[in-house]
Amino acid sequence: MGVRDFSPVIAGVALFPATFTVAPMAIITGIVITKTGQYRWAIWGGWALTTLGVGFMCAIDSSTQLVQVVLTDLCAGVGMGA
Repeated sequence: MGVRDFSPVIAGVALFPATFTVAPMAIITGIVITKTGQYRWAIWGGWALTTLGVGFMCAIDSSTQLVQVVLTDLCAGVGMGA
């Protein structure tokens, strides 16, 4: 958020997708694991999405659009939730 020179309020709004998706995704993942008895997909998929999202964060610069920042945070948040 420092690269984009966001104000504290805008930085919080931009990080909202990452923080808002962790808990619901963890709940959904837990329910699916309980129903199926399979958990490896959640571990590998979660790591893959988290790595992809954090990797995309490395490409953020001062000219990156806010929509791209939000989608990057969303990808990382879903992966961390899984």
